[in-house]
Amino acid sequence: MQKSIAALKEEGSRAFAMKDYEKANAAWNEALQHPDATVTDIALIHNNKAACFMVKKQYEQAVSECTTALKSNPEYAMALVRRAKAFENMGKYKDALADLHKASSLGHEDSKTAEQRVKALIAG
Repeated sequence: MQKSIAALKEEGSRAFAMKDYEKANAAWNEALQHPDATVTDIALIHNNKAACFMVKKQYEQAVSECTTALKSNPEYAMALVRRAKAFENMGKYKDALADLHKASSLGHEDSKTAEQRVKALIAG
């Protein structure tokens, strides 16, 4: 019997909380293949997978996962903020600033502070 999408997402979240990032990604990969996965689920899961890559400092993979999340939901502010953080860690400040600006325009509160920090990095 196949696990529900909710059970797979929860399994991934529990594994992430326990710092078992491989297990978290495996559960989330299974959830992505689930026939009941909605566009919202897909965006959330890819953003969660990006979190795993961020913790492991695999920023290019994090950007890729966030970009995939944003293809499912272009106004997903959390994915924009996470991708901005990955860009920032890669030294791609202008890309980070663009994502933070969009997240800010969508009403994401924390992005304004991050936006100021990145502007300062660009200014040197």
